Amino acid sequence: MKKLSILMLFLLLVSCSNQSNHLNVKELKEDLNYLNEKLNEIHPDIEKIEYVSKKVDEYRSSLTEEVSENYFKVKIMEILAILEDSHTGVLIDEKTTKLPIQLLNLDSEIIIISSSSQVAKKGDKVLQISGKNINVVINELRKYISYDNEAWFQHQINFLTLDFLLESLGLLEQNKIILTVERDGEIIEYEIGFDKIEKDKEGPPYNWEIKMQNSIKIGYFKLVDSIYNQHYESTIDQFFDSVDKNNIESILIDLRFNSGGDSRVINSFLKHLNVDSYRLYNDSSVRQHNGDYSKDIYILTDSGTFSSGAMFATIMKDNGLGKIIGGPVGQNPTHFGDPLLIELPNSNIKIAISQTKFIRPATKDEKNTLLIDMPISKTAEELLNEEDRQLERALDSIVNQN
Repeated sequence: MKKLSILMLFLLLVSCSNQSNHLNVKELKEDLNYLNEKLNEIHPDIEKIEYVSKKVDEYRSSLTEEVSENYFKVKIMEILAILEDSHTGVLIDEKTTKLPIQLLNLDSEIIIISSSSQVAKKGDKVLQISGKNINVVINELRKYISYDNEAWFQHQINFLTLDFLLESLGLLEQNKIILTVERDGEIIEYEIGFDKIEKDKEGPPYNWEIKMQNSIKIGYFKLVDSIYNQHYESTIDQFFDSVDKNNIESILIDLRFNSGGDSRVINSFLKHLNVDSYRLYNDSSVRQHNGDYSKDIYILTDSGTFSSGAMFATIMKDNGLGKIIGGPVGQNPTHFGDPLLIELPNSNIKIAISQTKFIRPATKDEKNTLLIDMPISKTAEELLNEEDRQLERALDSIVNQN
């Protein structure tokens, strides 16, 4: 079972001209017909797809004149958001530009966590965008974002840095916005425009170490990207060999930065456990493993834990194999995913459409949430200082459980 992370696709941001081409009525209607055809063909949520199809038809019938590609793109985002499916939505293309800042949504405060701008500073608390209260802007943003739980919506705050969305929200003034921020206790205002976007440097997809916390050894495995290959298999083997040699009694799997990928990474981990019975997604059969490890496992999560990363956490929780520590994941345990990619014929807008419903292993799922066993928060201050105190608090909590 493989999964393609829509988050990785949503963040393909390459700076280019933000000028938008126009599409005539015939082209628009052809694209909408194609979209409706593919939604009905691919997406498994028949009831919601029927409603969304009606919305597509209504929009098609209302078209009387040409519109810009950006306007059309945002309109499709609004329609697809009705599905409440984080894996179905419009992909950000190479023509999109963004503000040279990175935002953080933490405890209802929007903070600039990094900046390559001359005027915006790391730590600025955003109060207004072009004169509009930031909370109002966030509420207006909701109707364009595909999400199935609140944690994922909060994680998507950087959609507010994209040129075409800021334009659609009526916040652009001469291709710039005006930010009102609080900095060092003072309220200041500045203009900021769009810059080239440098691709982030990629770190290793996974790594591990034996951590010493208050004289207690803890096996720590950080899985950033769910990449399944022989190297991953051998890395997992090396990790558990070290866990065995060091007589480790607690393991911490860090999934906070895991936005998905190949779910087979989960099976490679499970085979090392000594477990009488467990279930996987969409599988009623009971499995077992006679691996060497049978002691405590903790899974560290937050809103960035998505797709197969969230599935990993859910499988561990639902089968009683580990405790969830940290914050809420960015996806409901039972969800739609495994998206297929389509491209509209005239606008060339790329769209991901879920083709599978993934049902969590738990037999009872009244609220469709992944409950946190040991909540551990993070603060803006420590993130601004690039300190991972959440991890330190997690390790301390594990030590206190022993």
